[in-house]
Amino acid sequence: MRVLSSATARVYQCVKCGALVEDASAKPVAEAAGEVTTSQRPPELTDPFAMLLRDAGLADHDQIAEALAIREKDGGKLFDILIREGHLKREDLHSLMSRQGGVASLSLSHFTLDRELTGILPRDLVVQHFVLPIDKLGRLLTVAMVCPMDVEAVAAVQQATKLRVKPVLCTYDDFLEIVQKFYGVASGPPPVEKEGDLPVEAVKAPPPPSPPPGPVEQQARENFAAAVSMALMERVDKVDRLEIGADVPARVAALVGTGEEGLGRLVSVLGGSPTLAATALWITNTSAYGLQEGVDSLPMAVVLLGDQGINLLASNSRRMAPTMEKHLSILTKHARRVGEAAGVLAQRTGRAVPNVAQCAGALYPIGSFVLAMLDPGEYMKIGPELLGRARVEAERAVFGAGHDEVGGRLLGRWHIATTLFEAVRCYTDPYEADDLQDLAAIVQIAVASITADGVFDGEGLKSAEESMESLGLDAAGVESALAELNS
Repeated sequence: MRVLSSATARVYQCVKCGALVEDASAKPVAEAAGEVTTSQRPPELTDPFAMLLRDAGLADHDQIAEALAIREKDGGKLFDILIREGHLKREDLHSLMSRQGGVASLSLSHFTLDRELTGILPRDLVVQHFVLPIDKLGRLLTVAMVCPMDVEAVAAVQQATKLRVKPVLCTYDDFLEIVQKFYGVASGPPPVEKEGDLPVEAVKAPPPPSPPPGPVEQQARENFAAAVSMALMERVDKVDRLEIGADVPARVAALVGTGEEGLGRLVSVLGGSPTLAATALWITNTSAYGLQEGVDSLPMAVVLLGDQGINLLASNSRRMAPTMEKHLSILTKHARRVGEAAGVLAQRTGRAVPNVAQCAGALYPIGSFVLAMLDPGEYMKIGPELLGRARVEAERAVFGAGHDEVGGRLLGRWHIATTLFEAVRCYTDPYEADDLQDLAAIVQIAVASITADGVFDGEGLKSAEESMESLGLDAAGVESALAELNS
């Protein structure tokens, strides 16, 4: 392949075979100006992509050397390591790639991926090489790539498919979103389709299970999962309002002007609406009330806001879509019961303030409501009957993070009292909560002790045996406390 003498790119796509070819005669801009000579270049920066990053001023020598050392030890892509280490911005990477000749760009956010095409490449290859099949025409396979300069990735795709490969450029964020949606981030094999969606032959003779991933593939999966989680948390950080159930505003409005009894009933309304409760706590924990990070119970929030304040919050909140509200109805009812149970258990053990425990219990699934708001279509994949740790695992498989992590992130960013967001974040593993271990353990026990139908779950309590032991409780004691609550 001949390269025009006037061309300035470092890597080109052959018009005949589609392969990526490095122009060995090309010199970096800085080198052409006499600033750097080949003999002066450190040996570890002979990687053309590393040199391109350095010459573009997107990463310095030490940062690249550090990333290369990580790649040598753990594998992975240089650009991904630099991004994860905080040395390279995703938008800067995309801008740099878009300036290289020979490769077109594609916005995956406006592209509908054919699900049948996803099977043409193994998930491990997709995740490891940041390459996504998007179109096939005869013997030509078009793939979206975060780094079309990655000759190794193109070669891997060619070897796996025996097709000619045409790379196009996509953004890092778009790639994560599409791959997470169509391939998932769990370490196990992709989920099996329902029997009705498969040919009879496929149902009768399922393919053999995939072999366990090797060290390189496993590291790639973990890196990809970490990248998906990081991108998700960045979206969580931008959340500035939550959706509430359609009937909540009317229930709040009916209590305005009803005095102290009405305020008490407003506490109950908040206890049954995790999203409105979180919003009320967010507002009252701002500096405007002089109690930043100091409001950690629903009664305190109601007293500070008053019935008019709560009514204003409810009337100005977004309404949840009816289909999603129905999908989350079991979780909403469970949150109310968990809050009530946590308050009773705190009273019984004397290891936490009952009102604080009640509030932490009612907020425990707040991350689920955030995930459902951020991506309703994907959240419909989560079984509505799943609770506690089972829901966390399902959410991690779909989104890369569970409601415990997402809820803790949101409440922490909203400057809600540490007692609450740490209990929410750590209830699946109370030992991570340090000084707040008792409160997190109470929430864990409350979650595990109540079924989706709102009745005592002795079998579920087995998952919280260590927490019960740490609080001096047993299953009989928890059942007795919940019976007291029901009475």
